[in-house]
Amino acid sequence: MLAALANPILPIFTVIFLGIVFGRKGIFTPEMARALNAFVYYIGQPALIFLLAARSPLGEYDVAALGSYFAVEVTLYAVVAFVAVRVFRTSLGEGLVLGMTTVFVNHLYYVLPIVTLLKGEVAAIPVEGAIFTDLAVLYCGTVFIVELISRGGASVSQVPAILARNPALWALSLGLLANLSGIGSPAGLYTFADFVGRTAPATLLFVLGITMANVRLFSLDKLTCLVIALALVAQPTLMYLLGNVNGADVQWQATLILLAAGPCGAMPFVIALKYGIPTDRLARAILAATVLSLPSLAFLTRFI
Repeated sequence: MLAALANPILPIFTVIFLGIVFGRKGIFTPEMARALNAFVYYIGQPALIFLLAARSPLGEYDVAALGSYFAVEVTLYAVVAFVAVRVFRTSLGEGLVLGMTTVFVNHLYYVLPIVTLLKGEVAAIPVEGAIFTDLAVLYCGTVFIVELISRGGASVSQVPAILARNPALWALSLGLLANLSGIGSPAGLYTFADFVGRTAPATLLFVLGITMANVRLFSLDKLTCLVIALALVAQPTLMYLLGNVNGADVQWQATLILLAAGPCGAMPFVIALKYGIPTDRLARAILAATVLSLPSLAFLTRFI
């Protein structure tokens, strides 16, 4: 447990901490953070998504385990979005990204590197499966709805153009096409995706830190506490309970429980920063969940 905490959990968390330090010293400003976020949104993140989609062994996915994981996500997403809008009177956009923050674990930039470093690429396949589900439905779906909100609505004829503006959807589609067709892609494209994609996790975690430097991090309101509690307690608990009845592979189940116990993800933050949605609650939830998840993640690594 302590070994997992010392390496790789704390070293990865340190990237956020460095962002906070440099942000508070004014070396990196919020404007710089937005520029770095744009790089992640349009280039770094799509490159990483393409690479994962193109190389992942889709035939090895455990549908029962992934189905249970997604069912838990959709339920908690809807609960938080509804409560945020109806009870706490947030905007619909903020309610959606808070719902996504609750269930969209930092798998791509945090849990995936941890599992890969500890157990190897084969053990990380369940995490990759969850990433595809989340990207295809939760991430792209939330971006689509938030885009509609920012436009004040759109006609059916405008939907294709809106979807075409989503670089993550393009990357996911092209990666899956290369994977399923068996034709593959030029070797140079994979080299580019690997080279650029490796920059995305550290860059976005650093951006989070810069943004957190200007937020009262420990001033948690009731809504933020709800997000954190559902993310760190309800999500892994529900996943564990479903694991007793869904007939999923034991190893897949253990890995997805570990994933469900992970900290709130960074991708909702990318959406919020791009569309001008308030990020204070997101930043607080992400930092608090990241810190609070450290011991549980270190403990659960023993079972994967």
